[in-house]
Amino acid sequence: MTTSTSRRRKAWNQGKTGTGRAAADSPVIERCTVEGCGTEATGRAPAKGMVKVRVPGSTEPACWYCPGRCRAIGQALAELRSISRSPQGKAR
Repeated sequence: MTTSTSRRRKAWNQGKTGTGRAAADSPVIERCTVEGCGTEATGRAPAKGMVKVRVPGSTEPACWYCPGRCRAIGQALAELRSISRSPQGKAR
């Protein structure tokens, strides 16, 4: 490693040296423990306060979620699954 590379790295790390910590062995998104969260919305809400998420054109069916974080994750998933793809598998 050259001196200039070392200086840049040290500046990037705000003066810290050494090796970084190991990556966490936990999933990025923990599964919700509330019963009914993430279930397909075929009828009434499984619990009081559940929010129905449906995105037109998505391959993800309408589902019930807890308000807040779970709803946001469900919305993002449904939006991602609404992106159309060409026959070659590329996003249009």
